[in-house]
Amino acid sequence: MRRLITIFLIFALARFSNAQLQCPMNASYVNSACVCSGGYYGTSASNCLQCPGNSWSIPGPNTGPSVNVSACIMCAVGYYVTATAVTSSPVAAAQCSSCGSGYSTPTSQEAVIQHLSSCNQCLPGYFLHTAASAGSNTAAQCISCNSDGAQTSLYTTTTQQVSTSCDSCLPSYYYMTSAPTIGAAGCTKCPSGLTYSTPTSSNNISNAGVCDTCPAGTYVTAIASGSNPATCSPCPPNSYSTSSNSKQFCTCYDSQAPALSASVTSCACPVGYLGSVATAPLAPSGCVQCSDNNANPTLVGGACVCKPNYYGTPTTSGNSGCTPCPNNGTSPAGTTLQSGCQQAPATGGSCTDTNAVSANGSCVCKANTYGTPNTSGQSGCTPCSNGQMSMQASTQASACIACSDQNGAVILLNNIPTCVCKSNYYGNPTSSGNSGCTACPNNGTSAAGSTASTSCKSSSTSTSKLFLSVVALLLSFLF
Repeated sequence: MRRLITIFLIFALARFSNAQLQCPMNASYVNSACVCSGGYYGTSASNCLQCPGNSWSIPGPNTGPSVNVSACIMCAVGYYVTATAVTSSPVAAAQCSSCGSGYSTPTSQEAVIQHLSSCNQCLPGYFLHTAASAGSNTAAQCISCNSDGAQTSLYTTTTQQVSTSCDSCLPSYYYMTSAPTIGAAGCTKCPSGLTYSTPTSSNNISNAGVCDTCPAGTYVTAIASGSNPATCSPCPPNSYSTSSNSKQFCTCYDSQAPALSASVTSCACPVGYLGSVATAPLAPSGCVQCSDNNANPTLVGGACVCKPNYYGTPTTSGNSGCTPCPNNGTSPAGTTLQSGCQQAPATGGSCTDTNAVSANGSCVCKANTYGTPNTSGQSGCTPCSNGQMSMQASTQASACIACSDQNGAVILLNNIPTCVCKSNYYGNPTSSGNSGCTACPNNGTSAAGSTASTSCKSSSTSTSKLFLSVVALLLSFLF
């Protein structure tokens, strides 16, 4: 009996099916809001309690700050009201009794006193054998159609029916054979949770092509055609849909997210926004407009803020509201006032750190040291360990590499710090003993990293060439 009642409720509540995919458990989407589903009550949609004793409630009035168990004013399918709900203290739900083993239920759920004879309609999948009697206070007695998916098209009747009265199919079934002389119609279940939008009659033998409606939480990817049913795909995460038999797309929970389409297949914040889309129905948008070019690429504390080394408040259009800290100053992301900027180390001729030098307008650590120059106190540049060297402007200890040759130096070769002979020397540095780097002869010059004496340019050769050029010029005037 309980299983059959459950089946009936699934169909009776089909109009609320989309809600189960949008709203919290035991809640439904009604009139643009999540409320407790029928048979539940609560102070909010996220706090729905089941009505006790097979009592029932109406979605909408059963949800609110002052709602209590007295919102359960009716009875569930297969039960009738024996005592109405009590709204004054002590509050109580309606009292309900079973219609018995005859597979019947009242024609309508009401919030008034009923009797056993009110159970005058058969449950889906059953036909009337004996009508309810008010005189003897008995419920209708119903017999199973004994055919999967078959039901009678005439539930409200006092006339005795027979098995051939089971001449229609439940919403998720379609006709394969009409009701014979003896027995019910032959029904076949639609695939993949599909239903049909237009009920078929017992005189209209059909096929799977009538299964044209995709359930809530999915969308139609191919419309039913001929003998082929519709095909459905699940909604992307953070989106929902109502049941439909036409091609359309699911709707994102977040109102800021671009509409889903053939090219937009997931819910995400639009261009110019940061954050994450809402992950629950009716939840506030998680997308924050952040189109300022100088804003942080990720939200800070859920807000759009200026990126590091800038201060101010981002704008949504026009000029940036984020200003660079003056004099190459630094600041963390989210700084709103100029006072939040920290002054950068002194640059140019004001490089006061004893282990630093001025280079390209900035104060940097000397070669063979690493760190960040200080403007006062101890040096912020730390010498490399014995036997190691580093390039000028190194900031990390890892920049120091083994280079113990007294005539060696560290330069970048193919973007890799490498120990080579320093300027005006040639050869290959050694790690111990005598230097492997030889000075260019005759005070010649060479670039750092030279390995052969042919790389050296002789200063005397240059002087001779200059002298000969001058002599040749003078002779041209004399002759």
